[in-house]
Amino acid sequence: MRPMLNMITLGVSDIERSASFYESVFSQRRSKYSNDGIVFIRLTGIVLALFSHKALAKDANVESVGSGFKRFSMTYYASSEAEVDEITSSVEKLGGKQTKKPQKATWGVYSSYFCDPDDNLIEVAYNPVLPLSANGELDI
Repeated sequence: MRPMLNMITLGVSDIERSASFYESVFSQRRSKYSNDGIVFIRLTGIVLALFSHKALAKDANVESVGSGFKRFSMTYYASSEAEVDEITSSVEKLGGKQTKKPQKATWGVYSSYFCDPDDNLIEVAYNPVLPLSANGELDI
């Protein structure tokens, strides 16, 4: 297996609501390959897919019920603490729920967390130790 991931698929309760949220957050439009059953949004280096949580569970042959912490988060690495603050503020205006205000951790990372409309955790972080490439990808 190659050392890469091509797509993150989120099981969501309302595809259109989630698509509108992520299109606004990332200032990206859905792919022409999207349809009523799935939305693809191309990000730098990866695709975000939005799929019905019930259909995704059925496809994976697992139960679709459950709640609480989903045991993962997605992280956007910002280029500065100011960018973390700016993104956190704008995401709240778009309907994201902030779970952690921007703050510096004891290990030096400045970060904030918010949830999308389906309570998937997204971290916005600035880490002065981890370099970003010219196109904004982690260069580690």
